[in-house]
Amino acid sequence: MEIVPLGQISPDQVILWSWGFVTINATILYTWLVMAILVGGSILVTRNLSSEMNASRWQHFLEVIISVIRGEISEMTKRGADRYIPLIGTLFLFICTSNVLAIVPGYVAPTSSMTTTAALATCVFIAVPYYGISRNGVFHYVREYFQPSSYGDK
Repeated sequence: MEIVPLGQISPDQVILWSWGFVTINATILYTWLVMAILVGGSILVTRNLSSEMNASRWQHFLEVIISVIRGEISEMTKRGADRYIPLIGTLFLFICTSNVLAIVPGYVAPTSSMTTTAALATCVFIAVPYYGISRNGVFHYVREYFQPSSYGDK
């Protein structure tokens, strides 16, 4: 069964339910589905956390995911990665889960919609100045834009 025909560009065009000004399209439905999977999975994985060596497989899996994300952030920022893990980890898990579920017949990844892409980009667009200003202050953050780049200099 095909929910979004190949001729349509976006799952936003598929209206599943409408009542007055409230409209549920395929993008919203599949976004809620991914969110439910992530919330349900996080509840199941974190309900029996242990600080001992005999932790569950799921706890080890969660620790590996966090370690990989922390390592990637540390390589990019060269600073403490722990303050960025909530935002970047959430974005990573949402995008990864959305795209992995694309193998399920009838599922259309919400990341294939321009509205989802724009919403994620807006979150990052707001978060970058927020983290920069909270770390360095407004003056130092704005001053960075007026300094020459030393990216390729050695």
